[in-house]
Amino acid sequence: LPAIENSVSDYEEGTWTPGMGDGTNNATVTSVGQYIKIGKLCYLRFEIQASNMGSITSGGIKLQNFPFTSTSSLPYDVGSSWLAVGMQQESQRDVRIQMNPNINYCEMVDSNFTTGTHAAISGNDVDTGTLFRITLWYHTA
Repeated sequence: LPAIENSVSDYEEGTWTPGMGDGTNNATVTSVGQYIKIGKLCYLRFEIQASNMGSITSGGIKLQNFPFTSTSSLPYDVGSSWLAVGMQQESQRDVRIQMNPNINYCEMVDSNFTTGTHAAISGNDVDTGTLFRITLWYHTA
């Protein structure tokens, strides 16, 4: 039998600067994230400690500036593990991360799959200084 070679010709790793905002207003973020991209799969690991969250009210919190654009073929595609330290007590909900096609950010939503609707998490739900520790993967374009 011929030898089977397992190789990855599209491998990249590096750092990037994550962002947090609602599309109009941005929180003050001091963080550097790490990424590994293997083929069309991108793995991100980052920590954000945000301030000035009160201005993020219109469209909900988006984790922004991802190093690659998401694929167009798998809507709502994201695998994630995250910890938020400092969300307001009344805001302790089943928060998920959702990524739509053809973008380089994901949204934080209150997952309510019993009704098929989601509610955006806004700056009003997060105390200033909230610490987010996030790892996630997504399919790139």
